[in-house]
Amino acid sequence: DLYAIVYKNLMLAIAKVLADALTPEIVDAWSEAVVFLSKACIDTEAGLYKTLEARSGGWKGERKFVLKSKVKVADDTVQFEFVPTTGEEGIAFTAGQYLTIRCPNLSPRHYTITSASGSKSLMCTTRLVSGGEVSTYMHKQLKVGDEVLLGAPCGLFSPEEGESISLISAGIGITPMYSFLKAVDSKSVKSILHFETSDKRMAFKTEFTEAKANIVYTEGKDRKTLIQENAKRIVSKSGSECTYYLCGPKEFMSEMTKALKSNGAKNINSEVFGTGTAPVVHCPMSL
Repeated sequence: DLYAIVYKNLMLAIAKVLADALTPEIVDAWSEAVVFLSKACIDTEAGLYKTLEARSGGWKGERKFVLKSKVKVADDTVQFEFVPTTGEEGIAFTAGQYLTIRCPNLSPRHYTITSASGSKSLMCTTRLVSGGEVSTYMHKQLKVGDEVLLGAPCGLFSPEEGESISLISAGIGITPMYSFLKAVDSKSVKSILHFETSDKRMAFKTEFTEAKANIVYTEGKDRKTLIQENAKRIVSKSGSECTYYLCGPKEFMSEMTKALKSNGAKNINSEVFGTGTAPVVHCPMSL
């Protein structure tokens, strides 16, 4: 249905731009091209849905879940656990993938899964965002026993098996790194660096301390200086060939990417919910 809407409006836009230059041959050529591209996208999307549905505990589209627990893990930071209303099979996914949640009368949002693959429930850990409709609803109104709709786990922000990795995050961008720590071989993790405003806002502090992460508190300090100093230190420790996984606020990721590159880092992956992995990108996280 959406592709038909795109087709109609794109063809109208082409007609408007080309105006008198538009000929029947040009109309036919553009129409064929748009239909071809639409079919390619539809077929790819259908294949992805089949893959998600075929996994252990998988499903297609949205599925009803109930909130089982709601636990505060830091200031303005809560971990939510959801269980399906039907079925008891463990839910398989790849570390770093996200779930899509649809709360009543609100647009869907993506949140990194912070439970282990194969669990019979799905967890996500979110930070309350000022003015954020979904985070405000989840933190202040969503109650244990309430029903939501969840999309199947998706995303490409995951380490390759056997690669040497360095994990760098800021704020609630810590969630995919937490997922990685629970899933990958600890020997492959060369360094962990996390920036947080203060100790009170530090989620998963015990787990990251045990993993010997370098936790940097930024309150009252110059952020750019901290980024430059720590980027130099972490590349020196992990090496230029290591793959650096990065997630946090937009400005943080941009500054950290530049700092890592200036110190010789060659492989930098950043989280983009819904569109895969790319360097210097926007991650909808709040520090």
